[in-house]
Amino acid sequence: MNRNVQLESIEVVVPKGRTLRVRGGSGFEVRVAHGTAWITEQGCVTDTVVTGGESCRLERKGLALVFALQEVRLTIYATGALKVPAIQLGGGYREISSMIVNAMIADAATRMLRRARSMLAAVVSRAATGWAAASRRAVTRTP
Repeated sequence: MNRNVQLESIEVVVPKGRTLRVRGGSGFEVRVAHGTAWITEQGCVTDTVVTGGESCRLERKGLALVFALQEVRLTIYATGALKVPAIQLGGGYREISSMIVNAMIADAATRMLRRARSMLAAVVSRAATGWAAASRRAVTRTP
């Protein structure tokens, strides 16, 4: 299936408390005509709140979630030939909280891995220093 087509725009109404899932929306613009939306993108540390009359450009290739803080009427648009994003109305608060928890777990795992590497480097450094000192002592004791 060829997903490279000319997409001008798609209009969507997202009920309050629900989430619009946009996968593969990199390069598309989300314009909010009415309401307030919280937009978060996978792998991005900053989120954006967009109100009526404002827009936000999706920058990441992964999943973007558009959460309706109140009922939102929005348009997703692009110019030129881009891949058509997969758009699906999702759950709501649970989906957002799940994404936040997964990001927190990934962040904690990354920090733990960095800490473990640092500790291992310190142990190796101390062991090398100890071996060098023991080697010097052995050399000086030799008659």
